[in-house]
Amino acid sequence: MATVARAPRPRWRRPSSFVLVVALALLIYYMLFFTAPFIAALVIGFLNWDLLSTVVPVGFDNYVAMADDRTFKNALKVSAIFVGAYVPIALSAQLILGAILANMRTLPQKVYLTLFFLPVVTPWLIAVLMFGYLFNTQAGLPGMLNDIFGALGIDTSFVNPLGSKDTALLGIMGMTGWKFLGFGALIFLVGINEIPLTLYEAARIDGAGAVRQFRHITWPLIRPIMLALSITSFIGALQIFDPFFVMTRGGPGDATNVFSLYLYRQAFDQFRFGYASAMAMVMFLILLILSVSQLAIARTRWEY
Repeated sequence: MATVARAPRPRWRRPSSFVLVVALALLIYYMLFFTAPFIAALVIGFLNWDLLSTVVPVGFDNYVAMADDRTFKNALKVSAIFVGAYVPIALSAQLILGAILANMRTLPQKVYLTLFFLPVVTPWLIAVLMFGYLFNTQAGLPGMLNDIFGALGIDTSFVNPLGSKDTALLGIMGMTGWKFLGFGALIFLVGINEIPLTLYEAARIDGAGAVRQFRHITWPLIRPIMLALSITSFIGALQIFDPFFVMTRGGPGDATNVFSLYLYRQAFDQFRFGYASAMAMVMFLILLILSVSQLAIARTRWEY
């Protein structure tokens, strides 16, 4: 009776020492700077502690106190308005710019991409100070523009957007969109360039114009990229702190007192580290729910 030859079992190869060292280093880094702070914040959220006096366990009192904290509710509202308005507008602008760059030749594409990407690598503090100077009608560029247009007989009467409750959030939103425009455009550009040109050629043969090509080819195939950028943009927008802290300090009134700024004030101005840690856990739950919801809603099976 003939025997059937069995395929040899693949031998398990022990990872090299270099791989083990790198993996161990990454594990230690993750434990020290992610897992340990998360567990510490979770525990401190059940305490009344200013890091100096005696620790007082309070159970869920910090979480219950949020329900009666009007400033906390306002911070949630302001953050929701900022994130809800900024993310769709920013993603749309990034997608449009990425599509425009994809249709350019190599040299101008690189030049424009470099110009749009410069704000991304610009430190937050420099960007915030620059826009704070531009928005200052007493010393900044708007004052110069008013003088130039005034000499030409054109009345501009520029108003500092950060000085009004109705426009302060819009001013910071515009500055944030400017800073990250090049990042999203680069991601979309790479995604569009990965789409096979044969699909567009076939669509043109069938008589499809630019709009139909974008609707039936480009958009379906870059939806995974849009989903990834949407999740990271929501997370990043909810955690933005620098412009609100430096440019407005939460004002005028509480018009720009976002969640992250109020959390900072509770921790380092009021020394209510227990309450601030509880707020951090609430932020984590909000981000988790948003991310899971987007993954469930925008799930796609498009492939090429």
